Amino acid sequence: MPPVEDDRDREASRGEVRGSDRPTEPLPPPGPEVWVATWDVGGMRRLSVRLQGRARVVPLRELSTLTLATPSTVVLLDACAPGLDPREAAPLVDGTGATVVVWGASAQLRRQLRGQPGAASWLHVPADTSSQELAEILGGLL
Repeated sequence: MPPVEDDRDREASRGEVRGSDRPTEPLPPPGPEVWVATWDVGGMRRLSVRLQGRARVVPLRELSTLTLATPSTVVLLDACAPGLDPREAAPLVDGTGATVVVWGASAQLRRQLRGQPGAASWLHVPADTSSQELAEILGGLL
């Protein structure tokens, strides 16, 4: 038995694509995001739970992704379990308008970052800051 061709198949073969007849709601605008550069998956999961409903928590694995940050992006660089080197991240995030938080940077790393473009405005949070406290800080920046 040959396959049955309906109107949609004929339209698609002519390059005409028609959507569903069902009414649809427009997608909401994307909300704020927290991009987290860490190897501490458990910590990222706890942060995601604490920020649920306020921001989407996204793992940050590639330096080049930083160039896509926007003013509604908060970038969290975990200096204790670094997924990315903050010194390499600095020039890429500079000029994006994103807010950058460095969690657990040593005094030496803070001194090194002072000379990096854009890094002078970064917020530094001590390593002993709990995930609950960190979520409150990040939530206040959104």
